[in-house]
Amino acid sequence: MDDGFFHGFHADLNNPDMWVRFLKEKGLALSPAPLIDAKWLFWEMMRVSREIDPYMLNAIQKLRETRKYRLGALTNNYVFPEGHPYRDDRDIKALFDVYIASAEVGMRKPEHRIFEHAIKALGVESASQIVFLDDLGGNLKAAKEMGLNTIKVPLRDTQKAIRQLEEILGEELAPPPSPKL
Repeated sequence: MDDGFFHGFHADLNNPDMWVRFLKEKGLALSPAPLIDAKWLFWEMMRVSREIDPYMLNAIQKLRETRKYRLGALTNNYVFPEGHPYRDDRDIKALFDVYIASAEVGMRKPEHRIFEHAIKALGVESASQIVFLDDLGGNLKAAKEMGLNTIKVPLRDTQKAIRQLEEILGEELAPPPSPKL
């Protein structure tokens, strides 16, 4: 990430018009826009995004065990250089039949063409055979426009999305409740 990226990110985050639009969309009272440290926010987002959600990991593993589904990941990512503390050398890709990383294909969500790429890579007859999970509304909207089924993954409540996926697929994916002593 260079200074130009952070300058643009900072300008977007601190745009007063965007702040007003955000407040109106959320039905909130107008208030002064906060000053957001874009560089800090970006690196915090990178740190948090590296944490693997145990509930989602469990659901992915259970889906793999059924051998009934082709699993795909579609991620907007950044490739960090060798030795960078956020360089991710864990083999996350091995969990999926298809792994599409924006940094590798030169497209990003919510661009329609990355969804076209994913549909083709998954080898399905129809986009409607795909269930796409994401935490961002813009990505979900684009996926729905392309004909995919969508599930919103709420921050800090992935279990809600997993329950919706269970209903769609008719599979039990949530971990059993832990015994209480």
